[in-house]
Amino acid sequence: MSLFGYEPNISEKEFMQVRADLRQKRFTPREIKEVEKIFRGDMKEDGAQRGIDRNELKKGIDWMKKNLSSHRIPRKKIDILEEELIKKLSK
Repeated sequence: MSLFGYEPNISEKEFMQVRADLRQKRFTPREIKEVEKIFRGDMKEDGAQRGIDRNELKKGIDWMKKNLSSHRIPRKKIDILEEELIKKLSK
């Protein structure tokens, strides 16, 4: 939580923008679907918790890096995904 009690997060709308950016960066439809599965729970939370916060982003990316065979998204693309999501948190 930040100093004023607000933790920035990635909204559903911003996540849709990230999906479009990933297509531009040569992610396949299957890879994008896998990303959606991994972060789906965060996007469906209630109230102020809805969206992907910094901690959830870190946990999701760490899981992806440790479990490459579970989703078959290459490490290089995971790094691209992480970069795109962090850009959205920084806004």
